Amino acid sequence: MVFYRGNEILDDLSQLKGKRIVIDLRAVGIRKFSLELLKAADASGPPTELYDFAYADARQPMREGRADVSCY
Repeated sequence: MVFYRGNEILDDLSQLKGKRIVIDLRAVGIRKFSLELLKAADASGPPTELYDFAYADARQPMREGRADVSCY
């Protein structure tokens, strides 16, 4: 699942480039798959910022405005 917080409508993963993305670190398969999808969309490198959080903690950065996207 990918959750996005923002005003623009996104319809392609490449539009995540430059966003602050939280990825669930405890689910190794999901993390690996998320990173592969972001890489294939050319959205995993700078200026994109990737953060690792456990699922239960991933909502907090989104609520506080410290992250734009959560993948888990």
